[in-house]
Amino acid sequence: CSDPPGSGQVNNVAYAWQAEFRAYHIWAHPALASYDYMMWLDADAMVGTPWDDVDPMQTMIENDLTVLYAGWPYGTSNNRLIQEKIYH
Repeated sequence: CSDPPGSGQVNNVAYAWQAEFRAYHIWAHPALASYDYMMWLDADAMVGTPWDDVDPMQTMIENDLTVLYAGWPYGTSNNRLIQEKIYH
């Protein structure tokens, strides 16, 4: 599985599937029907500072956020459509 020719990006199908699962399929499961929010940390994610004075879920709720990512902008993509979605 890869992005359009010339984009320089190659994606693992398993990685793409887990991303789709977390972005869409998990929310359709009946076990999560009563939940409005979920916090998910990848195995390679790190909390950059202690959460002593801040509640990340409260911050997300109060600011109507979908994603909270303190280390932005890590990663790259040469795909123009992805760049437009991320940066605009």
